[in-house]
Amino acid sequence: MGGFRHFFALTGTALRSIPQRLGAALVTVISISTVIGVLVAMLALGEGLESFSQTGVRADGVVVMSSGAQSSMNSSLSVADVTKIIDKPGIRRDAQGRPLASGTVTHIVDGVTRTNQHGSIGLFAANTRWREIWPEVHLLAGRYFQPGLHELLVSDVIRTRFKGVELGDEVRINGSPWTIVGVVKGNGGFFDDALIADADTLLAALPQATYSSVTAILETPATFGVLSQAVSS
Repeated sequence: MGGFRHFFALTGTALRSIPQRLGAALVTVISISTVIGVLVAMLALGEGLESFSQTGVRADGVVVMSSGAQSSMNSSLSVADVTKIIDKPGIRRDAQGRPLASGTVTHIVDGVTRTNQHGSIGLFAANTRWREIWPEVHLLAGRYFQPGLHELLVSDVIRTRFKGVELGDEVRINGSPWTIVGVVKGNGGFFDDALIADADTLLAALPQATYSSVTAILETPATFGVLSQAVSS
């Protein structure tokens, strides 16, 4: 009986002290919820990048990331790094001698779903050669973005899942409005689950951001070793 009395006494004391502990408890709950929300967003973007990397893979395609990086999410390359990489031997060049390679940037944009739930949208940015490197992306409506302007493309899938991402809508990135000027469709990879922008323009708007990786088309699959050795050295 004594054990039960102690149990009920301690329970009563804990319940009576709730008003005094309410503020601290709410801070703890909100902090944990925020951390979980960020973790879920990062995992969602990571899944999207994994899907992107495994869809539409071509034998002559290659992705270069920073040393030690396990994925584009934790890879960081400077502008100087990207410039050096795309000039290495083994990368295919067009008729004008320009390398078929592009630095890429990944970012997360907050959004609200059609069911009024907060969600995260992956933002993928690449340089001006991106349409030659990923020819599977097709324009469904509007036009392609112009480099230097705060303009975005949205996948047809994203605009059916989220509010405020229709053609002509504005999306806030780092406090600045970016206008959606086109709707695109890919082949089931990352481009079907993202907003798309010009990499140089995005980097100018996000001073702390860096390139995530470089995607390039090889002269032939056999020249992978040539490029790998050149980059490693």
